[in-house]
Amino acid sequence: MEPGEAHLWYVDPLAVRSPAVLDAYRALLTPEELASAARIRPWAGRHTALVARGLLRTLLSRYCPAVPPADWRFAKGRYGRPEIEAPAGHGRLRFNLTHTDGLAACLLVPDVDCGVDAEALDRAADVDILVPSTLTAREAAALAATPPEERTGRFFRHWTLKEAYAKARGLGLQLPFQQFGFDLGPADGRSPGAVTAHFGAELADRPDDWQFAQWTVAGTHVLAVALRRPAGGELRIVRHHVRHGTRHDLHHDVRHDVHDDIHHDIHHDVQGDGLPEGLPVP
Repeated sequence: MEPGEAHLWYVDPLAVRSPAVLDAYRALLTPEELASAARIRPWAGRHTALVARGLLRTLLSRYCPAVPPADWRFAKGRYGRPEIEAPAGHGRLRFNLTHTDGLAACLLVPDVDCGVDAEALDRAADVDILVPSTLTAREAAALAATPPEERTGRFFRHWTLKEAYAKARGLGLQLPFQQFGFDLGPADGRSPGAVTAHFGAELADRPDDWQFAQWTVAGTHVLAVALRRPAGGELRIVRHHVRHGTRHDLHHDVRHDVHDDIHHDIHHDVQGDGLPEGLPVP
């Protein structure tokens, strides 16, 4: 990872079906992590949790090769946000993890508050019930003006940005979502949609201190990140889409799409397993 970069890795967990890879992931997790995943119903949720946790550990070791994936230990903050607890010497690496049906994503950045969230655009939800406790009046008005067939997707664009920010703050759902909002531009899989944040005075925070970005993934999911701006300005977001099915050295990319926008986003499609050398592949 180059200075001034944040790396976002994402994968369809249900595409990870290789028994060798899944067994390797299980071997990396602690008994507590395995037990937590085992409590999830239905099967797809358990599978997704396993892939997400295994991917996190292998990615951390990709950036800190001296630490074996099984050696990472995590501690939760007051409101449940996990951080790296051990081992020492991880270069002040920060991470955030999210997973939902059909998508898992991990955001990694050196020593910056960060959050990531994902949702399926067609997730079943009674948006009208959720709006009063979730959106600002400005957001609710914009949602009401949205064509009915697009409202659920737009709602989850707001929701994922709010979740990403709340996770970056380490507060989760303790943060009142009605106290901050976002104006949304178009979002697609190639470039992040324009996002303008508005914070209420109760937050004791400034939008200018934060960087937000959002994409749609495969037309089925929305993915949002929140990053506290470092002193040097905006971070460059490098996205790695891991596609399972063929062996590939992750230091070389099958397709490297580069384009310039306000977030200086770079997108890599990586054919391979998302695992460091020496572990099984799909």
